[in-house]
Amino acid sequence: MWDGRDLPSQIRLPLEEQSELNINWDIALATLSQAAETRNFLSSCGGERISKSLVILALASYVRSLVTLDSPFDRYFYRNEDGEISDQAKEGLKLFIGKGGCSSCHQISGSFASFTDYNFHSVGVGFVNGHYLDKGRFEVSHDESDEGAFKTPSLRNVSLRAPYMHDGSMPSVREVIEYYNRGADPRAENLDRKIKPLDLSADEITELISFLESLTSPIATYRPSSKTN
Repeated sequence: MWDGRDLPSQIRLPLEEQSELNINWDIALATLSQAAETRNFLSSCGGERISKSLVILALASYVRSLVTLDSPFDRYFYRNEDGEISDQAKEGLKLFIGKGGCSSCHQISGSFASFTDYNFHSVGVGFVNGHYLDKGRFEVSHDESDEGAFKTPSLRNVSLRAPYMHDGSMPSVREVIEYYNRGADPRAENLDRKIKPLDLSADEITELISFLESLTSPIATYRPSSKTN
């Protein structure tokens, strides 16, 4: 959604939305209640039975724990390990901070780059026939200036997260950059003032993509054991 709802709502709504997971809670909770992992989980949190609210809170707690670190960019930028990213990616970083203006919203600062300003911006995506198909932040704030505005996503692991934009309308990072390079959709209402044509060459777009690929962190898959101690 990217519209600033609280995290439990962001967990619940996709589960229940008919066009997404369309969960049947009775069936889901009955299935979960039979799993050994659930019994161990309930034992560790002092609960007696699994419930909808407990599932949502547990998932929200898990999402809060997802912190990505130690990408090639981190090792290059913060630890001065020069060989961690390519010369092409280094040029992309210069464009990201400079000509491309990306870092004005996808911020790099301090001892850790979050690559977001935690703010909401309208970049013209989803503006069709004179209106936004999804009103974005407006759905939460009810402020007309928020129509079509969505939270700036972090770019960490961005190469692994296709499709892109709040509605999944762009299949590749290149397409996203080309969209911004054109100046987004100039017909869109409430377009953020930072949006303007970037005049990036084809080579510069490739350099930016190379930099964004350097934001991918090592990923480990982990499945908790169902065994008790």
